[in-house]
Amino acid sequence: MPDLEAAKPVSWVMGYEDRVGAVGRLTRNGRLVLCGAVALSASRLVVFLVRYGIPNTASDFLGSWPAPRVAGWFGKADGFYSGLVTEWHEGTSWSYGPILHLVTIPLFIFPDRDTAYRFLLFVAAGGFVVTGLLLVWYLRRELPNHYALAGLIFVVFNFAPALEAIGQRNVELIELLLISAAFVTFGRRRDTATGLLVGLAAGVKFLPAVLIPALFLARRRRAGAVSLMTLAVIAIVAQLTLGWQNNFLLRTVVDVDSEINFFGHPQNQAISGFTMRVFGGPGNESTGIAISIVVIISAGAALCFWLWSRRGSSDWPIQWSILLTSVLLLIPHGQSYYLCLLIPPFAIAFSRLCGMGRTWKWVLFLVAYSVVAWPVPMSIVEAVVDSVAGRHIWLFQWTHENSIPMIGTLILLFLLFSLHDPERLAVSDQIESP
Repeated sequence: MPDLEAAKPVSWVMGYEDRVGAVGRLTRNGRLVLCGAVALSASRLVVFLVRYGIPNTASDFLGSWPAPRVAGWFGKADGFYSGLVTEWHEGTSWSYGPILHLVTIPLFIFPDRDTAYRFLLFVAAGGFVVTGLLLVWYLRRELPNHYALAGLIFVVFNFAPALEAIGQRNVELIELLLISAAFVTFGRRRDTATGLLVGLAAGVKFLPAVLIPALFLARRRRAGAVSLMTLAVIAIVAQLTLGWQNNFLLRTVVDVDSEINFFGHPQNQAISGFTMRVFGGPGNESTGIAISIVVIISAGAALCFWLWSRRGSSDWPIQWSILLTSVLLLIPHGQSYYLCLLIPPFAIAFSRLCGMGRTWKWVLFLVAYSVVAWPVPMSIVEAVVDSVAGRHIWLFQWTHENSIPMIGTLILLFLLFSLHDPERLAVSDQIESP
């Protein structure tokens, strides 16, 4: 008879070796998937720059830059103050926040606006890459394996509104970079740096100022105070040099009847755009505006109440995400490329789901991400849809006319509320706690 007792150690060793081999294969496969995610993201960015970014000469950015007065300071009024910007600004008029006009001063070294605009494409692309790397570097500590890291890289770098913003050199990319940097510094308890970054971001185009209350609600008063002081300095210098009374954007915001506010164009994926498309047709504009104002005030009040009731919560990443997502829904004037600011909320939600996600939450995430980010290039999706339908369908226009990105943003907001855990320790707290 065989010696069964002697055979047991042999079989155990063989089983152990099989398990070790499986783990090794899994690890190697995870690294391959990670490399694939990096290669896919990089190739998509390069193809986009070549096919759309370099040829593109139209942008909302060119409607606000340069400010005529700033161009005149550097003796560049003739070569830079031309094109779309002349339709909106003359004399002392300027728009967006003053930080935009500060950080774009180096562009005046170029001989004309078109050359500067072409160069700015690569600055925008580089800034987007830095933003993504910041988020991935910080959130990687919450991820269980290489597969999750590959997923996070895909989520961050395959975001169609961000690519649109790159192609148009939109200022939202500056906001995105500063917000992401503030997120990292806040997580590492660098409150002074956080306050400075949030204040600078708010000085680009005002919207990131929504994060300032979150700094105080998290009981990080130093960060909140520095952000307010930074904004105060920006406001004083801007008044002395440019004059806030000359700011086109602020004049438009306070003019409720302005055609730029509460407009029903499909590009407006805020709630105001939806209400104007549904209720504010020709002859009913006042009805659409009234409904929009009621919804914005009501939803804004409910959000403030929720934030106040959760003050002191340690789950500040989700709170920041909720604030960013909410403000994009509640602003009176939106654009599709504004949604690039949803990259941090999506990245945070993904990293959180990797550790605690239930199936229904993953479904919500995938639906929201698919209709907001369009991770598969829309040209490919359109080709498939056209072949199935037997006719051409302008998919981008159709989705925006039917407020599909707005619906995806609402789904993301619901998911973020469900993920909020007031007892959860932040990554930095977990690492630094004894």
